[in-house]
Amino acid sequence: MLLDDVRLALRLTTDAFDGEVSDLVAAALADLERAGVSAEVLADGDGPGLDPLVKLAVVTYAKASWGLDNPDSERYRRSYRQIVKELALSSRHNGGDDGAL
Repeated sequence: MLLDDVRLALRLTTDAFDGEVSDLVAAALADLERAGVSAEVLADGDGPGLDPLVKLAVVTYAKASWGLDNPDSERYRRSYRQIVKELALSSRHNGGDDGAL
Protein backbone atom coordinates (compact mmCIF):
# COMPACT_ATOMS: atom_id res chain seq x y z
CA MET A 1 0.00 0.00 0.00
CA LEU A 2 1.40 3.36 -1.04
CA LEU A 3 0.43 5.01 2.25
CA ASP A 4 2.46 2.42 4.14
CA ASP A 5 5.44 2.91 1.82
CA VAL A 6 5.38 6.68 2.28
CA ARG A 7 4.93 6.36 6.05
CA LEU A 8 7.98 4.08 6.14
CA ALA A 9 10.02 6.46 3.96
CA LEU A 10 9.16 9.31 6.33
CA ARG A 11 10.29 7.13 9.26
CA LEU A 12 6.87 7.34 10.92
CA THR A 13 6.12 4.57 13.38
CA THR A 14 2.49 5.45 14.02
CA ASP A 15 -0.58 6.04 11.90
CA ALA A 16 -1.36 9.26 13.79
CA PHE A 17 -0.33 11.34 10.76
CA ASP A 18 -2.07 9.21 8.12
CA GLY A 19 -4.45 12.00 7.18
CA GLU A 20 -1.60 14.34 6.34
CA VAL A 21 0.42 11.60 4.63
CA SER A 22 -2.64 10.61 2.56
CA ASP A 23 -3.03 14.24 1.48
CA LEU A 24 0.62 14.29 0.36
CA VAL A 25 0.14 11.09 -1.65
CA ALA A 26 -2.98 12.52 -3.31
CA ALA A 27 -1.21 15.80 -4.07
CA ALA A 28 1.77 13.99 -5.58
CA LEU A 29 -0.46 11.86 -7.82
CA ALA A 30 -2.41 14.94 -8.91
CA ASP A 31 0.81 16.80 -9.66
CA LEU A 32 2.11 13.88 -11.72
CA GLU A 33 -1.08 13.84 -13.77
CA ARG A 34 -0.90 17.62 -14.20
CA ALA A 35 2.66 17.25 -15.47
CA GLY A 36 1.63 14.78 -18.16
CA VAL A 37 1.86 11.33 -16.60
CA SER A 38 -1.13 9.43 -17.96
CA ALA A 39 -4.07 8.69 -15.70
CA GLU A 40 -3.80 5.04 -16.78
CA VAL A 41 -0.30 4.79 -15.29
CA LEU A 42 -1.51 6.45 -12.09
CA ALA A 43 -4.75 4.42 -11.89
CA ASP A 44 -3.17 1.69 -9.78
CA GLY A 45 -1.90 4.28 -7.32
CA ASP A 46 -2.45 2.06 -4.34
CA GLY A 47 -1.95 -1.43 -5.65
CA PRO A 48 0.81 -3.91 -6.39
CA GLY A 49 0.91 -2.86 -10.05
CA LEU A 50 2.08 0.66 -9.28
CA ASP A 51 4.96 1.68 -11.50
CA PRO A 52 8.13 1.84 -9.35
CA LEU A 53 9.11 5.20 -10.85
CA VAL A 54 5.73 6.64 -9.89
CA LYS A 55 6.21 5.25 -6.37
CA LEU A 56 9.66 6.87 -6.22
CA ALA A 57 8.15 10.20 -7.31
CA VAL A 58 5.41 10.04 -4.66
CA VAL A 59 7.87 9.15 -1.90
CA THR A 60 10.24 11.93 -2.98
CA TYR A 61 7.37 14.43 -3.09
CA ALA A 62 6.38 13.43 0.44
CA LYS A 63 9.96 13.73 1.71
CA ALA A 64 10.18 17.22 0.17
CA SER A 65 6.92 18.31 1.77
CA TRP A 66 7.10 16.67 5.20
CA GLY A 67 7.78 18.84 8.22
CA LEU A 68 8.17 22.56 8.73
CA ASP A 69 11.86 22.46 9.56
CA ASN A 70 13.12 20.07 6.90
CA PRO A 71 16.73 20.84 5.95
CA ASP A 72 16.58 18.41 3.00
CA SER A 73 13.35 19.77 1.56
CA GLU A 74 14.90 21.67 -1.34
CA ARG A 75 17.13 18.75 -2.33
CA TYR A 76 14.13 16.38 -2.40
CA ARG A 77 12.06 18.97 -4.28
CA ARG A 78 14.74 19.19 -7.01
CA SER A 79 14.90 15.39 -7.20
CA TYR A 80 11.12 15.19 -7.47
CA ARG A 81 11.04 17.73 -10.30
CA GLN A 82 13.68 15.76 -12.21
CA ILE A 83 11.73 12.52 -11.80
CA VAL A 84 8.56 14.27 -13.01
CA LYS A 85 10.34 15.59 -16.10
CA GLU A 86 11.63 12.14 -16.96
CA LEU A 87 8.23 10.52 -16.42
CA ALA A 88 6.48 13.16 -18.51
CA LEU A 89 8.92 12.58 -21.38
CA SER A 90 8.67 8.79 -21.26
CA SER A 91 6.16 7.44 -23.75
CA ARG A 92 5.47 4.54 -21.39
CA HIS A 93 4.29 7.05 -18.78
CA ASN A 94 2.71 9.80 -20.88
CA GLY A 95 0.40 7.66 -22.97
CA GLY A 96 2.79 7.00 -25.87
CA ASP A 97 3.00 3.50 -27.23
CA ASP A 98 6.63 2.48 -27.69
CA GLY A 99 7.74 2.39 -24.04
CA ALA A 100 11.01 4.24 -24.74
CA LEU A 101 12.22 7.64 -23.69
